[in-house]
Amino acid sequence: INFPHTYPQHSQPRLHKMAEQNGKLVFNNTLVSRLVENKGPLRTLREVHSIGEALQYLAQHSITAAPVVDDANNEIGFLSVYDLLSFLSAAQAEKGAEKTLRSLLDETSSKVHNYKANSVLKEITEPMSKGYHRLIVDLGEGKKLVTQSDVLKHFLEFENAFDDVVKSLETLGLTNTANRIPVRVLSTDTLAQALKALSDNDLNLVPVFNAETGVLETTISISDFRGATVDDLNKSVAEFRSASNNALVTVGPQDSLITAIRKALDAGAHFILVANEQTPISVVSLSDIINVLRGIDEDLHSRQLAVYGRSAMKRLAVTNVLISGMNGLGAEIAKNVILAGVRGVTLHDTKLTTAADLGSHFYLTEDDIGKNRASASLKNFRELNPAVKIVASEEELTTDLLSRHSVVVLIEVPTKKAVELNAFCRNYKPNPIAFIRVDTLGLLGTMFSDFGDEFVVNDVDGEAPASYIISQIKEDGKILVVDEEPIAFGDDSYVTFTEIEGTSELNGKEFQVKDTKPFAFYLKDGPEKLSPYITGGIIHQVKKDKTLNFVSLGDSLKNPRLAEDTDFSKFGRAYLLHVVYQAIYQFVEETGRYPGVSEEDVARVLAISNEINAQADNPTEINEKLVRQLAQGSAAVINPMAATFGGIAGQEVIKAATGKFHPFFQFLYLDALECLPTEEPAPEDRAAQNSRFDHQILLFGKKFQERIGASKVFLVGAGALGCEFLKNFAMTGLSSTTGNIFITDDDVIEKSNLSRQFLFRNWHIHKPKSVCAAEQVKKMNPSIHPKTFQERVAPNTENLFNDQFWNELDVVVNALDNIKARLYVDSRCVFFEKPLLESGTLGPKCHTQVVLPHHTAHYGANPDPPEKSTPACTLHNFPHNIDHCLQWARSEFVGNFETSPDEINKYYTNPNYFQELKEAGTNPNELGEKVKAIQEGTKDLPVNFEDCIRWARFRFEDYFTNRILQLTHTFPKDAMTNRGTPFWAPPKRFPVPVHFDANDPTHIGFVIAAANLRANVCNVPAPTDSNRNRDPDYFRPILATISVPEFQPAVDEAIKRQAEQAEQAAAAASSSSSSSSMSDNDLANQIESLPKSLSQLQLKEDKYMEPEEFEKDDDTNFHMDFISAVGNLRARNYSIPEVDLLRAKLIAGRIIPAIATATALATGLIMLELFKIFNDKRTAPDFLTPGDFRNSSNNLALPQIQLFDPEPPAVAKDRVEVRIPDPSHPDYQEEETIVVYHPNATGFTIWDKLRIDITKDATLADVIEVFKKQHDLEVDSLALPNGQLLYASFLATTKQRLPLNFLKLLEDRSFDLEGKNYFLPTFLLRKGYDTAETATIVVRFTDL
Repeated sequence: INFPHTYPQHSQPRLHKMAEQNGKLVFNNTLVSRLVENKGPLRTLREVHSIGEALQYLAQHSITAAPVVDDANNEIGFLSVYDLLSFLSAAQAEKGAEKTLRSLLDETSSKVHNYKANSVLKEITEPMSKGYHRLIVDLGEGKKLVTQSDVLKHFLEFENAFDDVVKSLETLGLTNTANRIPVRVLSTDTLAQALKALSDNDLNLVPVFNAETGVLETTISISDFRGATVDDLNKSVAEFRSASNNALVTVGPQDSLITAIRKALDAGAHFILVANEQTPISVVSLSDIINVLRGIDEDLHSRQLAVYGRSAMKRLAVTNVLISGMNGLGAEIAKNVILAGVRGVTLHDTKLTTAADLGSHFYLTEDDIGKNRASASLKNFRELNPAVKIVASEEELTTDLLSRHSVVVLIEVPTKKAVELNAFCRNYKPNPIAFIRVDTLGLLGTMFSDFGDEFVVNDVDGEAPASYIISQIKEDGKILVVDEEPIAFGDDSYVTFTEIEGTSELNGKEFQVKDTKPFAFYLKDGPEKLSPYITGGIIHQVKKDKTLNFVSLGDSLKNPRLAEDTDFSKFGRAYLLHVVYQAIYQFVEETGRYPGVSEEDVARVLAISNEINAQADNPTEINEKLVRQLAQGSAAVINPMAATFGGIAGQEVIKAATGKFHPFFQFLYLDALECLPTEEPAPEDRAAQNSRFDHQILLFGKKFQERIGASKVFLVGAGALGCEFLKNFAMTGLSSTTGNIFITDDDVIEKSNLSRQFLFRNWHIHKPKSVCAAEQVKKMNPSIHPKTFQERVAPNTENLFNDQFWNELDVVVNALDNIKARLYVDSRCVFFEKPLLESGTLGPKCHTQVVLPHHTAHYGANPDPPEKSTPACTLHNFPHNIDHCLQWARSEFVGNFETSPDEINKYYTNPNYFQELKEAGTNPNELGEKVKAIQEGTKDLPVNFEDCIRWARFRFEDYFTNRILQLTHTFPKDAMTNRGTPFWAPPKRFPVPVHFDANDPTHIGFVIAAANLRANVCNVPAPTDSNRNRDPDYFRPILATISVPEFQPAVDEAIKRQAEQAEQAAAAASSSSSSSSMSDNDLANQIESLPKSLSQLQLKEDKYMEPEEFEKDDDTNFHMDFISAVGNLRARNYSIPEVDLLRAKLIAGRIIPAIATATALATGLIMLELFKIFNDKRTAPDFLTPGDFRNSSNNLALPQIQLFDPEPPAVAKDRVEVRIPDPSHPDYQEEETIVVYHPNATGFTIWDKLRIDITKDATLADVIEVFKKQHDLEVDSLALPNGQLLYASFLATTKQRLPLNFLKLLEDRSFDLEGKNYFLPTFLLRKGYDTAETATIVVRFTDL
């Protein structure tokens, strides 16, 4: 690969974007073989060598490490001089030196990574970024060693492709306190002592100070032992270092990354000390540097990047988090933080696993009972995200442990201890350590945050800055915007302007706004007089940072800063919860345990609550029942509360690390006491069973646990929400006795799923989600009974998900990501009268909804709004934002590489293709489009890859030059509409052609992607050797030989400029599509003109071409390369800001932003509603009286948690509706009276049904008579569900059917009951002279 070190002048504004993309290309395209071309052969140790022999061999060849091979020459481990000497320094050197390497491998060896010669940097730098210094490359004729230094030396050739190299180590987070050095070595210490200091403290490098002067003299690291032998162990460090002639090498925190790289390479060091003069700060390793250069794994974190952005993700990647207290809540927080991609997590706990822990901690099993909770779950957490360094700690919770982290989360820590640790964190220098204390005590959740005196929030609401197109600027300063989207910002917001012509004095300046209306505003401090406005102009919202001044925990206890109330039915309760929470922990400090269910314990907590409340400046009323409920359940940690607060606290960790989104300020309280049984269970019913469900039994009793164990639950979807739900089901024991969990998902696992669908691992990729998810949760709780399907829940699968299936369910849980599927499942739940739990997420937002038969509104009553569509004329000719450009690019991809090849295959493998389409009634215009797709696809068919490059070059000219020249010829810049207004008035943007430049990365990127895709669909081999099909230097000489004819706009295409026809005419001028009607003769002629054969192409498996199905998450398939290039070049035509590949993927791929924390919050809240269903809780009896169930609307960015009563179902009522029969005469209106009918009721809801029972011998007349006799209703018409009209009172032909057998009439019309004894026809009914409206009518055959 070759990237220019100087870019064309017109590319300068895009340098940052290009650096991001080019750096990625270096890692994606550089072959590993290039790094080892000039290196010698691989040196190996044999497993039968003794340690002494191994040291001698390594010293002889002056190498620091080598792989160990067995008798078959298979590499079985890596050992370094440091590994060998460390072992000897801990043992008796004379005896230890005789030990064989085979016996040592299991204790100290490093994993061997083997790669092929055609592996790329992206592959080998993944393990290198995690601490592996050297890897093996198999070149075919032999093996060689590739090291971190080899990678960085190669990187120096392309340093211009990386944006971060000029940033300081401090900015990049490489001076993090987690990398600090807690010990120092003196120059007089022996080498054995230095080795012990390194190994005991798990360090890679220690500073060495002069024993007499205390001056920093040198360093010693695990890579500094080249040539060392057993005899060197007793030498002083000074003597050993002087012999190896190693001078002190350091970098400062403000030094750039490139400086650190060069110093490390010059010194031959894997580690380098960061110091301020004589004060060591931390250590930077080559692994750290490679990790920075690799950047964010966009394949894995694309959905999360859409929420946080690169800057925040980079800050996360250098953040080390301590989570102390690994109960179920700690596990939930750890999961969410690890999935987010922090640098490191320390799991801390001093407690041992009990049986009850298994009811909320999903990574503990029965085999772990009696083991430390942090250590027992470490392996599973490491599997969750291998890129995060995760360690377990069983030591006491000390300030030294806290000081190694930048964010600290405390769970199950009593108040007195928490106050002490908080004081240490907020006073830590040079920067405070962010402090979070969080607990779930039964059905109470609480969190306190303290991020220091001056914490800066750089995004207070999580919304992207808005931009608007100016339509007019009035003389009085009123600024109007195009009425596409109403203005989202309010008064006192900040804006800036660009591209204004006329009132240009506003361009580039920042103003506050006032008097904001939906499509207009004024400037607060704008110029007194503005120049006359001509045209154009973009308004850009400017988001401002916000500084928060947190108060310590100690100072907050008496006068707490409480976050907004979370439950609309519990206003003002937060302070009471604050008092009781303190009282419970005071009880813990007094007794060493949580309160139990005894009256004595409850009385003591109540007394403490009263004491605390009496000391408050504004005491509250103590609710004794509430205190009792909270105290009795405080020892329990249950899954729904752990999941809920795991999401909330996990997001607070991310806020603390990044400044992204507004923290809760400062105490948050949420209780769910309405989940408790209406009657308090007896003490014996709450007694511990020594089971995983003891904490749930403590709160709800054994009968509740038995009921959910026998439940039958249908989970629709096994993606992000589905994974969380399944984990929650396993923890709570759903279906753990006689019940079932039915799971369906028709999707397979992709890499991008792994960052939030936490049940899946790398080895699950391309396997069914439902199957893998079920296997994983069975490990968490072997007693549950999942049954999996891989089918979509839809009308065409009703034979699988049939009446019996639905009737046997207790509850349905949706975990879907599209509206159509949600609506269908909702309709099934309404028909079968089953409770539905609905939830969804969008970035940091989430909602939950409980749907209860006959008690609440259903999901379809207020569905999510459909996506907004863009007019075709805007996409084809008048784009004014990057979304339009990328939508058009996606459509061109589909047309060229999906639709056209598919139509070609259908036509050339089926001689009667078009005849069959005609007979099926296909529209002539649609047939014409198919013919055109075949014509386009078979034009200039390639024979070799150079033909594909030529095709791509001509496409470039057509897309970005010729079409624009034609459009601007038809509509010059000064064109006017028939109303005398400028044709190119906002939001239209006047385009300019882009002329091809082979040195422009976007231009050449388009050709590379388009040529490869053309080759793929035409089965033409591409030159993949040495990645030539991706190498710009391979393409440029070929492109130079291609002659492109000069385009001449068609002078006879002048189009009338009537305003109402302008956009349609413009579309005809330059769009490749046609809306004109096509005659049969024209169509026949076009079909006749198609090539008779495709002899140039090779027929493969009954296909001439290989259509490309769009896949956004595969960076090697050229799909997004093509779409990104087309979208950005289109943007360049219209002077629209371009975007990088990730942003293009998010827009064109319609990726829904998603993060694990919002998913956890949503599923936790839904689980609380599930518990209420099984506890037979009540809905609100009226508007003024709250019920027990809650819907929610939440936004972790604001932050906002809002719980509220669900709406009751709408009741149909008598009404008069006004209709306009003829839209051309809107003044003429007719009124229709609608009379609501339902037996024994004044109205009905969506949940009700009008059941019509008949026998299989009934006639059509009998059916109509049932309505008359039983309901006094007249039938005007009856239609089958498939739309066939069976009867109409105004049609004599249908009246002839009245004496005929009703069931036979259905059979004669090929209407299949599909094994059911009922169906749902459509009736038009009348009561007297008025239209009658009824509930859903179900006609049932009682004897079928």
